[in-house]
Amino acid sequence: MPSKSKIITILEENRGTPVGGNEIANMLGISRNAVWKAITELKEEGYDIVSDRGTGYTLMADSDVISKEGVTLFLNKNGFFDKYDADINLYKSLQSTNTTAKELASAGCKDGTVVIALEQTGGRGRMGRTFQSPAKGGIYVSIILRPGIYAEDCVLVTTAVSVAVMRAIKKCTGKQTMIKWVNDLYLGDKKICGILTEAVTDFESGNVECVIPGIGVNFSSDIASLVPESENKAGSLYENEKPPVTRNELLAQIIYETFELCRKPDPKSFIEEYRKYSMIIGSDVYVIKGNDKREAKALDIDEKGGLIVKYTDSGEEAVISSGEVSIRKR
Repeated sequence: MPSKSKIITILEENRGTPVGGNEIANMLGISRNAVWKAITELKEEGYDIVSDRGTGYTLMADSDVISKEGVTLFLNKNGFFDKYDADINLYKSLQSTNTTAKELASAGCKDGTVVIALEQTGGRGRMGRTFQSPAKGGIYVSIILRPGIYAEDCVLVTTAVSVAVMRAIKKCTGKQTMIKWVNDLYLGDKKICGILTEAVTDFESGNVECVIPGIGVNFSSDIASLVPESENKAGSLYENEKPPVTRNELLAQIIYETFELCRKPDPKSFIEEYRKYSMIIGSDVYVIKGNDKREAKALDIDEKGGLIVKYTDSGEEAVISSGEVSIRKR
């Protein structure tokens, strides 16, 4: 581990408390000058570090830069690495975490590979939409899972991830989000999280070689800086208040909860919770598939995460496992 990485680990472990330069140098077996150079680079990367001749270096409690070291620290607190053999990868900038994850999966990376980006230049949402992913205020992560399921069961993984992210947000922030089928999370009437799940499938056997959920969370994103048409739909967990937690902490919890629910997805462990916090059950909706748009009533969620609807025009009940659903406003 390079000295800079070791230093940020030490500072993360002592967040809010000063650590002497001599102490860091002695711990790592490097010079005081090397410590100073590393601290200077970390400040340039955005870390809020206060230097004081008398007390040393302090990573401020509200400093919020996503780092592999910070995420790993919180995962270790959860006992994550005692349970799971995961590979955490962090990139400064990617076109899309899902795109990179698919490339790694094709190259044979292991189950549990995690891809994190500080920003995405070509983030994607469902139905070919753009997911704006600025460098500040967001969380962008994809996880490569090899759950051993069939293609028709992929919606179950998406459902599980929705619950996993909802749980993580609740545990870290105390905020209760709601789920819009199949994979959007809302805080009030604002969308704060989108999930795009993609699969690599063996067409001969129907087995899914891997499932890649891509998760994007507006943590403290400046919504006003996004394109105008998104302003009335998108929101952030923390728009007008100071976050009491860091993105590292929430990101680590999202990874932990996703592994807990999705490595071997068991609907008994999350479907009832998904139903409880669904914002769509009982609503009048449009079911959209391609150019076809039909009015329906959302009745329930089945055991595989499919949406049970009753079409207005025919009275027919059907289970929707793909496509788009929007709530009809009265």
